[in-house]
Amino acid sequence: MKRFIKNIIVLFLLTNLCHAQNRYINWYFGYGAGLSFSSSGPKTITGGKTATLEGVATMSDPCGNLLFYSDGRNIYNKNHQIMSNGSGIFGHIQSAEAVINVPKPLSDSLYYVFTVYSYANDTGLQYHIVDMSKKGGDGQVISKNNKIYSKTSEKICAVLHQNKKDYWILTHDWYNNHFKVFLLTDKGLNTSPIISILGPTTNNSVENAIGHLRPSSDGKFVVSTFWYQGILEIYNFDNSTGKMNLKTKLTNFDHNRCYSIEFSPNNKLLYVGEAGVGSYNDVYQYNLTVSNIANSRYKFTTQNLRFGDFVMGPDGKFYIAKYKQNYLDVINNPDSIGAKANYTINGFSLGSQTSQLGLNNVIHPISISKPEFDIIVNAACDLKTPVKFEMVSNSCYDSLIWNFADTGNFNQSRNKKTYHTYSKKGRYNITLTVYHKGITYNIKKNIKVPNTPEINLGIDTFICGNFSIKLDGADTAQFYLWNDFSTSKTKTVTAAGKYWVKSTLNDCSAYDTILISNSTIITTFDINNIKTHCLKNNYFNFKNTSKFIKDSLKTLIWKFSDNTSYSSDSLIKSFSVADSFEVKLIIHTKNNCIDSISKSIIVNPQTVIDFDINSSTQCFVGHNFEFINKTTVSKGSYNSIWDLGDGSFSASKNIYSKKYSKDTIYKITLITTTDKGCNDTFSKSISFFVNPKSDFDINKVYQCFKDNSYNFTDKSTIEKGFILKNYWMLGDNDMQFKKDIISKHYNSEDSFKVVLVNISNNSCRDSISKWVYIQSTPNTAFSTNLDTQCFKKHAFDFLNKTTIKSGSYTTIWHLGDNTASTSKDVIQKKYSKTGEFNVLLICTSNNNCIDSFNKKIIINESPASNFNIDDDRQCLNRNNFNFTSTSSIANGKLKYFWILNDNNTSDSANIYNYKFNTEDTFKISLISISDKNCKDTQSKNAIILPQPIANVIIPNDSLCWYDNYFLFTNNTIIKYGTINHFWDFGDGTTDNVRTPVNKKFPNKTAKYLIKYKAISDNGCTDSSFKNIVIKAKPKALFSYTQLLSFDDIKLQLNNESSNDVVINNWDMGDGIKSNEKHPIVSYNDTGKYSITLIVENDVGCLDTFMQKANYFYPNYYFYLPNSFSPNNNGLNEVFKPISSKYYRKYLMEIYNSWGEKIFETNNLIDGWNGKYMDKDCPDGVYHCFIRILPMQGSLKSYNTNIHLLR
Repeated sequence: MKRFIKNIIVLFLLTNLCHAQNRYINWYFGYGAGLSFSSSGPKTITGGKTATLEGVATMSDPCGNLLFYSDGRNIYNKNHQIMSNGSGIFGHIQSAEAVINVPKPLSDSLYYVFTVYSYANDTGLQYHIVDMSKKGGDGQVISKNNKIYSKTSEKICAVLHQNKKDYWILTHDWYNNHFKVFLLTDKGLNTSPIISILGPTTNNSVENAIGHLRPSSDGKFVVSTFWYQGILEIYNFDNSTGKMNLKTKLTNFDHNRCYSIEFSPNNKLLYVGEAGVGSYNDVYQYNLTVSNIANSRYKFTTQNLRFGDFVMGPDGKFYIAKYKQNYLDVINNPDSIGAKANYTINGFSLGSQTSQLGLNNVIHPISISKPEFDIIVNAACDLKTPVKFEMVSNSCYDSLIWNFADTGNFNQSRNKKTYHTYSKKGRYNITLTVYHKGITYNIKKNIKVPNTPEINLGIDTFICGNFSIKLDGADTAQFYLWNDFSTSKTKTVTAAGKYWVKSTLNDCSAYDTILISNSTIITTFDINNIKTHCLKNNYFNFKNTSKFIKDSLKTLIWKFSDNTSYSSDSLIKSFSVADSFEVKLIIHTKNNCIDSISKSIIVNPQTVIDFDINSSTQCFVGHNFEFINKTTVSKGSYNSIWDLGDGSFSASKNIYSKKYSKDTIYKITLITTTDKGCNDTFSKSISFFVNPKSDFDINKVYQCFKDNSYNFTDKSTIEKGFILKNYWMLGDNDMQFKKDIISKHYNSEDSFKVVLVNISNNSCRDSISKWVYIQSTPNTAFSTNLDTQCFKKHAFDFLNKTTIKSGSYTTIWHLGDNTASTSKDVIQKKYSKTGEFNVLLICTSNNNCIDSFNKKIIINESPASNFNIDDDRQCLNRNNFNFTSTSSIANGKLKYFWILNDNNTSDSANIYNYKFNTEDTFKISLISISDKNCKDTQSKNAIILPQPIANVIIPNDSLCWYDNYFLFTNNTIIKYGTINHFWDFGDGTTDNVRTPVNKKFPNKTAKYLIKYKAISDNGCTDSSFKNIVIKAKPKALFSYTQLLSFDDIKLQLNNESSNDVVINNWDMGDGIKSNEKHPIVSYNDTGKYSITLIVENDVGCLDTFMQKANYFYPNYYFYLPNSFSPNNNGLNEVFKPISSKYYRKYLMEIYNSWGEKIFETNNLIDGWNGKYMDKDCPDGVYHCFIRILPMQGSLKSYNTNIHLLR
């Protein structure tokens, strides 16, 4: 059942191809520069208001008529005025691509203006909306400064979507490597971006935000420059999804500052311009069709300037901005490779205009191969409402005609926007015919009238059992509402009932309903709640427990997956194999409904149990039983439990190294349980043989290494059987097969393990081991620090180097001077005289083993070092030292070595007339050396007293005598101590302060020698001498003369200053200044003025002269014309005198020929306009009387006849 509801209209959206090169025939850029393109080429245009260094964008309509343009900060209309609400948008004067204009799809009046700020500012990416239907076609910004996200790079571009209707807006984030792509549709801007993470990261420096972003005209590629990093990357671009991935990377730019970029029209070549600051830059071409793109580089030009935007003009040529130049470079054939591209330097002159870095940021593609036209249809919900039609185009057109494919009158229209009322429902093939430049374009569309949704939920129906039906609310609708208030296109129902849906398309709605009935079978059965059995003794009980609603049982059948079936209501069944089986119960009802239910049952397998024993009978001593589980199961897993016969159990799969404590027979049982709980058991027995008991005697366990001799006597026994054989392992790799071992000798001092092994007649073994010990003797030795030493400060260290392999030892030293020591080492041993001494060390081990070692030492005589200094305290600038040796030795000869502590040394016996170069305390050391190389050192101090360093500065050593207060800066220093000061000023005065303050000399021209002396507390001195000069000052004087002038006041200033003046500084009041010698000054108004002259001579001395001038007035003049013509032609419209503008009183009266006063004024500016009481006076003669009192002089009267001529 269906119903339709009348509402408003349905909108058929067809492709809007509004993107054409005519939109970009007008460019405004830089500071008011402009270009306009026509069939004859580009020409400069004026009037533009842009004020920017970089990004700009201009938008025209498809016919090339200017709409608006923007420099990123303001939006200007076609009249070059800021558009209503168009100021203060958030682009920037130094943003590389500050702005781009994008038409809203399917709209001929709305435009989105996107802006990006400079240097990664928080302002980021913003959009603004322009409505060109506002303000009489001048446009209005209806929304602005809508932030999309913060901190962008300076890059933005737009490219047509693959659907030829929508636009992609591409940007680059800041401080990462994210490209963000936004989609603009007829519904508006989607602010959730598609993000592609690739390319270099823009962080650290804000200069990393600089660069350009350009798509290819076919929308398959995008190129981006990273100016500060010197990187260019080309990306593959999917203009159906907005995703990007890297194609290639270029870095071979000679000046490392790639900036501007553009693809050739055929998308096979890439052009790149550099914009390095303060350097030469290049323009390059790269071939994108070769495998190695970097190697295809072709350089067009190198110029000492920055290259800006590359933009293709409507004429197919590339125009290149050059920073602060009056020319653009031109690439005439951009699809050609290398020199054939015809790069022309300064190929287009801007005349008096100047290029900056930006030209025009455009949408790609910017050219079209032919005009395209399409149709927007707003269909109605009913036949009473007209269908609305609109033509959209990417081009201009001459005329058009609509054919609505209907009968009767008014079947055609010639309007771009029109409407038509149809009398019948149906589908109509409408035709739009467009005429453009002699070519006819036919556009056809099929429309449905009225445009209501078509719904068919189907006929009412009856359904058995459970069901699921999908109801469809119509393919052509936009919105849906079901009886349960759900809003999806389809609805799946599983219960009986009445269902309805309301489907809406562009506010047109339709209804449909369906009734669904059914009976219910609840099919089920029981298996005694047990669905799993082990294979042994498995039995299952099955019973039908089904229920019926509005129905009853007719027949049933049981089907099993072992190919058996039964028809009874209940049954008992077993299975012969382990497996999982499906049981299916099928029910047939009296209403011919069929239902079934299936369940699974499982028959779990048993294990096949078995195990192996490594040996079932073993010798008791050293026995080791292994029980290896050989159990298998056909499916699943199992667990094992071992009963080991001695009361112990194990859950391990296998038993390794099982040992028993008693010699008897044991029963071993393995119990297995599958993962499904099925059990089984298996048993075997084990037994033991008797082992021998090994033993032996040793004659003496501990023996010395020397003459050691061992006897080993066998004492072994066995309870059952007999010992078949034995052997000995004596611990030194010696093995013997004897019953006893006699006189065994060991060749090293160590401990040895002796092992006896016995083997029975059943191959049962037993062994015993015992240790013997060969005791060690010390290996005596010692070392000395020096075997030969000098007597003075001698000290011998005797270090014990004795070793012993085992045990311990004691020591005794005999030191050769009838002294002894029992210490391990003797440290810092001193002797009372010189000579030779024999030192002996004796070591005794804990086993009373003794060893000894001796060595000879020698002690030589030492010298006694000493010297004299003639004077050990001297000033730096006069120091002169003598150092005389007084060293001695009892026997032998001496050599000398002096260390003077200023990096100098000497091997002389004495040092005379030695001078030090720095003020300090120097430690003088004399080393006396005997012929046995024995040394002695004596040290004394030589003190160099600090010297003052006099340093006096007079910042200004020449002053004028009338103000000669001299400043002194005393930078005298001394390393330590204090300084006394003495000043002699050369004028008979002295002072003893550190720094004199404002010292004044007599007021006369003179020169003085300043003498300064610094004296330290140790009497050391230094001096400094400076000259100063006292100079005379100039004399300032002037007079003035008023010059003839009617409109202003002019004075001639006469400079009468002294002849030594070199600089004149005039302040004439009223903000007027001059440095001429005899200036002329003009005043625009009457008044008294203070005039000041400041003069300066060649040494900077000044003098000032000031006087107040009289109250000045311009010279008086007055002139009366005798006619005027108030006829609105802009010439001679008002009668008034020509006079000086300054006066005290004024009166002008006009009388007609009857003596009647018709005009009067007290204002010299006001004149008579030839009217009386707001009506024109007739032509004729009128009489004028004037009384005027000038600023100077007496009252003056004038009268004259006036001729009024219209």
